[in-house]
Amino acid sequence: MSTSSRFEGKVSVTFIGTATAIIDIDGIRFLTDPFFSPAESFVQSRNVTLKVHENPALNLWDLPPIDAILLGHEDH
Repeated sequence: MSTSSRFEGKVSVTFIGTATAIIDIDGIRFLTDPFFSPAESFVQSRNVTLKVHENPALNLWDLPPIDAILLGHEDH
């Protein structure tokens, strides 16, 4: 006999840029892969220099309180 359950909570996702987003699950906020470099800046990654072309949708100082940070890339 299998039992199923249904998640009834509220979930929202705010895209900030690249892999950076805020995931809010019932008021608990997670920040994914934080990257807040401004447009026209350069990021050195191993043997490659990357140019940032767009500003993040939110500035670091405009973030709401964050409960946890999730890192999915080794370079963050």
